[in-house]
Order: sequence, then C-alpha cells, then structure tokens
Amino acid sequence: YLIALYRWPVQVSSDEIAIMTVSKQYAQNPDDPFAYRFYLTRPAGLFVVWGKLGELIGGIDLFHMRLLHAVVGLLTIAACYVLFRLLLPRNWAFLGALLVGVNHSMFMISRLAMRENTAVFVLVVALILLVWGFRHGQELAVFLGGFVAGLGFYVYYPARVAFPIWLVFLLGVG
Repeated sequence: YLIALYRWPVQVSSDEIAIMTVSKQYAQNPDDPFAYRFYLTRPAGLFVVWGKLGELIGGIDLFHMRLLHAVVGLLTIAACYVLFRLLLPRNWAFLGALLVGVNHSMFMISRLAMRENTAVFVLVVALILLVWGFRHGQELAVFLGGFVAGLGFYVYYPARVAFPIWLVFLLGVG
C-alpha cells in the first residue's frame, strides 16, 4: 500500500495542490484554528494540524502529504477492525475491515495528498469510544467519544453523521 504510493495515481489533482498550499499557509500562520477561512469555508483547524503533521514527517510536498493521508487511511482500516470487533465475531470483523480497505474511496483516495480520510477516522474512533464506554460502563470513554464526535462535527461536514449514528445505536439498544 505504501510502497507504490508515489506512483499511484500518476496524475496530480488540483485539489492536492490546493490542500497542500492551504495546509502550508495555516501551519506557518495558524491565527485562529476555530475560524472559518477562505478555502471552501472550511474550518482552519484541520488544515493547521494537517500542515504541522506534514512538516513533522518531512515537509509539505506531494510525497509527504500523500504518505500522511495513506497512513491515516491505514489507521482508519485498523480502527474499523476494532469497531467491528466490538460488534461482531473476529472473522466478520476482519471481512468488514477488508471491505473498507479495498473500497475505492479508501484505496485510491488515500493515495492523494488530501484530508478526506480524517472524517472517517474521526467518526470510527468516536464510535469505538462510545460503544466501548457504553458496554463497559466507562463514562470517561463515552465522554471522550462525544468529544471526538464533536471534533468530527467541527472538522469535516460529513463527519457530522456521528451523532445520528449514535442515536440510532442507542435506540437500537433501547
């Protein structure tokens, strides 16, 4: 997955350049990470973190930002296995994580210098904390799950689905 990262996809997307430029700008001059900015009216916080992580692993260039996004994609697949394992037997959890990993969105978009996997990663981590905390009576885990879901609500609009999913889960348990 990581070995052929620089070769696939061959072409460079204009979105990759825009994400890298905005991340570099916000990492160097973070200002207010909770404010909305000019890039598609997205909150600045994710771009600040993305830019700082890019600088930390070697710089904000095509290779390092693609590598960063691919690592988040792999972490998302691992987190999906943990979530599925909380709900399903080992074989079904493995199959579910495998299906997430070979999914077009996870497999090919993870090879771009984007930040889209962060929404899925945040959502899955929030659900892991919420489900695990609920099952084991761990109020801190439930609180942290809600906090992470709140971060997802702020960071990326599609991650706002965490709250409705959690409500459906609670209704199903009830």
